[in-house]
Amino acid sequence: MASDRRGVRSLLITRDRRIRYRLIEKRLLRAYSVKGLFLTQAGHMNMWEILKMVMRHWEQIDALAEVPGPWAKSLTHVGINDLKLPDY
Repeated sequence: MASDRRGVRSLLITRDRRIRYRLIEKRLLRAYSVKGLFLTQAGHMNMWEILKMVMRHWEQIDALAEVPGPWAKSLTHVGINDLKLPDY
């Protein structure tokens, strides 16, 4: 994982499916250069299934952590894709 200026390695992983509709959250993600990985299909999954999905793609996730933020990606059982977060 990447380190911020304090040496803290960080990457946001969340099931927030409504991020596309929350203007304030999107602005904060950009303002603070957040690297966000959104579990867009995890609503029907239990915690164990989510953990397996994350671990299945861990090498890709780890590599993405080196990419400077801000960015938003979608993680599904198929893989990782860019997530469009348009301003409304």
